[in-house]
Order: sequence, then structure tokens, then C-alpha cells
Amino acid sequence: ISSVKPSCGCTVAPNYSREIAPGATGKIPIIINTAKLRSTITKTVTVNSNDPTNRAYRLTVSGKIKQRVIIEPVRGGSFGRIQGNQKLERTLTLKNNTDSPIELTLLRDKSGVFNAELVAQYLQVSKTAKLFATLQAQSEIAKIFSGLANISDKTQVIRYHAEMDTSFSATGIQVRMVRIAHGGARWSGMQNVGHIVDVGGLKFLHIGDPSYGQKDFERLQLFKDKIDVAILPFWFLTAAKGREIINKLIKPVYLVAVHVPPKEVHSITREIAKHYPEAVVFSKPNEKQIYK
Repeated sequence: ISSVKPSCGCTVAPNYSREIAPGATGKIPIIINTAKLRSTITKTVTVNSNDPTNRAYRLTVSGKIKQRVIIEPVRGGSFGRIQGNQKLERTLTLKNNTDSPIELTLLRDKSGVFNAELVAQYLQVSKTAKLFATLQAQSEIAKIFSGLANISDKTQVIRYHAEMDTSFSATGIQVRMVRIAHGGARWSGMQNVGHIVDVGGLKFLHIGDPSYGQKDFERLQLFKDKIDVAILPFWFLTAAKGREIINKLIKPVYLVAVHVPPKEVHSITREIAKHYPEAVVFSKPNEKQIYK
């Protein structure tokens, strides 16, 4: 089996059988994150192999999502665009769709954080994955996964501080993790980490969701790492402040723009092309770009 490709970003197929002898059986574990799914769902996974009779076999997973809490109206909590001093109120009805009482807890909006539940699920089923993350990230996982302590061999805490710059090797791949302040005052408490991954003789940079502040980038002097591929939020390529950081303090050979809103793909792609005609713009789940 050369690859297993889910149809959307909510589905993953980790640690599947790479080789299956004639007459033998293999396993392809499929994990679906149902957090944002409703009603009846159908997801597909394409299995590519050297089977001469069917090189691309499609697996279909169907099911019905049972909501533990039914919220009405479904999108009643959306406020849309709000003006400066405008005040709006929304009333929602919550129905417990389970056989036991539920507790409601008021949480701070954390939509800018990674999906802790999906990470926990992946760590459970994968035999090779290991998580290197800040204490804040691991704490988020521990809140929804009580068994984190049982897989402590798969996790390692990286101490987060103002001058954070640490390197390590994982399965022969060199990784450098660096502190870059998170963008926006709203997310100032988030521990944003940039990664430089040296694999296959190429260096890949992913900076997360940082601010335009040059202090961290001047400290890190990433251009000295001779970055081959920089994976950056699209606004770094469209804003003058972001382009200054790219051109002076990163200087990558190739650029990949991410976090592009689906409804703005065309306008953002055109804007990026004005400054970086060769840049690749990712706007869909499971997009692929090969660098050699």
C-alpha cells in the first residue's frame, strides 16, 4: 500500500499496514473527528496500492452522529459582523440528548488552538508517533484525554520561554523548535511555536500564527538556516510588514501560503501572485506539494 488518502481533514488513517502478503489480512484504522459533524455522514478513504486489478480502492464509512446536546437554532449563536459600539444578544435552547445529567462550563474562546482531541486519538492508535509540545498544549490534551499518562513515552514537554530555541532528533529527523510570539492581542496568551524540520536534505519552516513583530525573527535570524520551504500564514505574503520579514529575515527558496479562507481563495491568490508568482497557495484539506 503506497498511500491512504481520506476525503477530508476531519478523517485520518494512521499507521496502516504497508505490506499485505497474498491471502493475508491487514489493518487500516480510520479516525473521524465528529466534533463539527451532524446527522448522517459518509466519508471515503482511497487506498492506493500495487494491486494490478484495483490500484485505487475506495473505502466508505457511513454513520449517524448522535448529538449529546442539541442546540436550537443551529446557528443562533453566530453574531456575524459587529460594529464598534453595537450590542447584540442571542438566545439559545440546549437539550440534553443523553441518559445522564450534563454540566455546563463557561470557557474562553480557544478557536485558535490545535484540535487536542484529534491529537489524543492519533497518539492512542499510532505505534510510531511522538508528541513534542509545550506544557500548555499537553495540558489541553490532558483535559479531554484521561489516559495521557499511560502513553507518557509518546510525549515530551518542551519548556516555553522568551528565548526558547531547542533542537532534537526524532527517528533521524532533525527538528528545531523556536518561540515566536502569537499574533493578535486576543491570542497573546497562546504559546506559539515555530518549527524547522530538516528531512531529506531540505529544511522546512512552519511558523504557526505569529505576529508581524520583528523582535523574534531578528533574534532567530532564520535566514542563516538556509530555509528551503517556508510554510507561512497567507497574510505574511500579502502584508508589507510580513513581506519585509520574509525577504530580510527568512529568505526561503520556496513559499507555501496556508490558513486561506475558502471564500477568499481567488482574491488572496491573485494578491500573493503580485509579490511571489511562484508561491504555492494551499486552500483545501490534504493538498500536496513535492520538493526534492
